Amino acid sequence: MKKLLLAGLFFLSVTFIFWQLSLSYIHVTGTSMEPNIPNDAYILAVEPKDISRFDVVTFKAPDEEDATYIKRVVGLPGDVIEFSQGILYISGQGIDEKYLTGPKGKIYTEDFSLYHGCGQIIVPPDYYFVLGDNRPASNDSRRFGFIHQEAVKRKATFILWPPEFIGNINKEHQQLAF
Repeated sequence: MKKLLLAGLFFLSVTFIFWQLSLSYIHVTGTSMEPNIPNDAYILAVEPKDISRFDVVTFKAPDEEDATYIKRVVGLPGDVIEFSQGILYISGQGIDEKYLTGPKGKIYTEDFSLYHGCGQIIVPPDYYFVLGDNRPASNDSRRFGFIHQEAVKRKATFILWPPEFIGNINKEHQQLAF
């Protein structure tokens, strides 16, 4: 009886901490965030107080009823986004997306510009341009356009499962010098 009571108190304590910190855990299904977040992963996420470039966020899917997507924020309001020869350019500055390097090497992104994909030259105010890390398999802003900042539900911070992926979500990048 004592063990059951202690287990119940522990559960209530953890639930209270999650509630106080606005933490939630999310089951990720799909391959759009590989190699960083695998299919069938469990992650911790927080209420977003601020969104930075390369944060991984969850949001209400703009093209699917009752669905939630998880993607990486690549473009912030005012940015010009372009891919050329596999390199991401943000407002003219080349970015080395180190987080895209997986066991099979770097994931290649086909050439793309905001104008050709979204009909606009810059990311509008209050909107984000999001991409999955597994670019060839991701349904993202290249297909459904920008997402409004109010559509963002959570910011993903930590992978809980599977064991080989446990840790902070990778946001490593570096500006390229040309």
